[in-house]
Amino acid sequence: MNKIALTTYYFPSEKIDKKRVRGVNGQDMIITALDYMNFIYNSGAIPIVVAPMKNKNWINDIVNLTDALVLSGGEDSDPSFYSEEKSPFLGEIIRERDIFELKLIDAFIKAGKPILGICRGFQLLNIYFNGTLYQDYRDLNPKLEYHCENPYQKIIHKIKLNPLFEKIYGVDTLEVNSHHHQFIKKLGEDLEVTAISPDGVIEAFVSKKYSNILGVQWHPEMLYSKYKIQTKLMNYFLSIINNKI
Repeated sequence: MNKIALTTYYFPSEKIDKKRVRGVNGQDMIITALDYMNFIYNSGAIPIVVAPMKNKNWINDIVNLTDALVLSGGEDSDPSFYSEEKSPFLGEIIRERDIFELKLIDAFIKAGKPILGICRGFQLLNIYFNGTLYQDYRDLNPKLEYHCENPYQKIIHKIKLNPLFEKIYGVDTLEVNSHHHQFIKKLGEDLEVTAISPDGVIEAFVSKKYSNILGVQWHPEMLYSKYKIQTKLMNYFLSIINNKI
């Protein structure tokens, strides 16, 4: 079975403060939603949870031990990575996680190994490829608030698929959930839009330069057990890993 590196939420001790429910003062913590792990494992691969450790050998070890990378969702990314000041509507950022995952992306690209970004991971890939984000829907259009709905197995809107994603899913439109207050502003270099919402929000892309890199804005890992069509994304990703396409 393929081994897939999976990024995590990272909570430095000073960010936990009085909200701590596990561990002791001074301990940094990580968590991940089991949905990601179930999505990967039930598709036929083994998820390997990776924490943003600072050991200089760690990233190389991750790349060598795994076949691909899934960038999970989470908090906002630091807008300084795309040369912008913080918006008043920016959510919490964990800069250490951003730095670690950007280095991780770079290492997997250099190794020629596939990457799938989901939600925050989708946005971080866009940043890596010199794209930018609207830091909050209110910076773009207040009417986009509905994109921030609770996503768990709840369909929020449809998206229009391009020919590649039509081939993956077998349909030209797809129903998805939505739980993001940030949106792609400038699309990253050599990225091709593969899905878009009726109001023009970019919902998915692939890299034209690196055919094994793709990202989606929605959360298929929350939907696949109820909506089987959502399994097709991970099946496609596994096909990329195993050079079957």
